[in-house]
Amino acid sequence: MTTDIVKLEYVQFKNYQIQAVMKDEKIYVVFKPLTRQIGLGHASQTQVLKKKSWASVTTIVTVAHNGSIQPMDCISLRTMVMWLANIDENRVAPHVKQAVVDFQCEAADVLEAYFLGKLDNEQVSIALVNQAEDTPEHWARVKEFIKALGKDYPRTTVNQIILTDFLKEKGYFSTKKNPIHLWFGDYVIEEYELVMKKTPKKGIRKSKKVNNARTYTWRDRWVLERAWIKFQGHFSLKRAICK
Repeated sequence: MTTDIVKLEYVQFKNYQIQAVMKDEKIYVVFKPLTRQIGLGHASQTQVLKKKSWASVTTIVTVAHNGSIQPMDCISLRTMVMWLANIDENRVAPHVKQAVVDFQCEAADVLEAYFLGKLDNEQVSIALVNQAEDTPEHWARVKEFIKALGKDYPRTTVNQIILTDFLKEKGYFSTKKNPIHLWFGDYVIEEYELVMKKTPKKGIRKSKKVNNARTYTWRDRWVLERAWIKFQGHFSLKRAICK
């Protein structure tokens, strides 16, 4: 069994430097140097994260610019945003207050701009969704990015997202007895019409078993993610699904 080794990136940000990696199209930040940048104790903040249900902490084996390889405790970008939001700028030492404010206001945007600039369009779309928090501001930004890619991206079967495959990524499987892809599909159409102001197009699915079905590509994935959030909120999936 081999362990993936990920290149460690040093992202310059004002007078700071953030150590971070991109793995599986998600951004992770090395936690220890991050705490030092804003004058907080690494050990105490690690204990804080251990008590938070929203915190995602993982060990990633990294290779530095000098070739040294070592495991690093990293937090996801979403965890960093939540962690920073829970720091009261008025309760930290005066000499680190500005650093806390700078990171709270700009660090996430700086990291996204740095890493997403290295990806192709499809990878950027997926990465934006993976970092997404369910806020109107974020979804609006994702929508504008997808629109900026242009309207001529081909809707070929190669680029299609099949709803059953999307659900499998979430850990759920549709069956004849419990065809949740059909129920979820209704949510996707409703969400698509809400945010895109039009009905999703019909076409030939990748499987070619259905010639006149709603089709979606990676450009629509952010809409599927929005629909998924609502779908989860309205159904008890544990009762509905046989894995």
